[in-house]
Amino acid sequence: MTMSNRRSMTVLTAAAALALATAPMFAQGTQEKPAPLPALATKVEVVISRFQGEKKVASQPYVLMPTSDPRGGNNASVRIGVDIPVGTTTTTRPPEGGREGQTTTKPSYQNVGTNIDCRVTPLGAIQPAGAPNTEGRYSVMVSVTDSSIFTPDASSGGRSMEATTPAIRTFQASNTMTMRDGQTMLLTTATDKVTGDLLKIEVTFSLVK
Repeated sequence: MTMSNRRSMTVLTAAAALALATAPMFAQGTQEKPAPLPALATKVEVVISRFQGEKKVASQPYVLMPTSDPRGGNNASVRIGVDIPVGTTTTTRPPEGGREGQTTTKPSYQNVGTNIDCRVTPLGAIQPAGAPNTEGRYSVMVSVTDSSIFTPDASSGGRSMEATTPAIRTFQASNTMTMRDGQTMLLTTATDKVTGDLLKIEVTFSLVK
């Protein structure tokens, strides 16, 4: 075998070895990606309760039906309330073109009610590769804004106010919780600084079968 042939055989052998070594890497890179998680219908129940000591004096349930979207972009919301007069607004138009100035008085309104926003995302869709198994777990985001007309009650320590001056109490709460089908979790508890009432918000998550 000539020197030239030996060199050719050496080059071919090295190329074959390199191809065998890199074949698994190319095969790994061309593997099919796992199928995306399906969108599922879910049910989120939010219950806002108010307690005076151990006595429950109010309980308001709300039900939202968000779709569990792996992309995390499907929100569900509810808005319920009423606009109440909270005073008046007076505007005065200055004299112009020989006309006298004019004063106009209109009522001012403020919305009182409950606003809830909710989003559900399968936890596997937002976890990095190699994270612990998250099958059957969901990231449930709930945001609650609630307002109501304050009616002083001597039994609950409410302070007296003029009847013509409506007082509106509000509270806001939001959190993102990791939940499973059929699970109930406490979103928050808070104490009303005026009345001492305890506010509690509970969230129940379930899949729609």
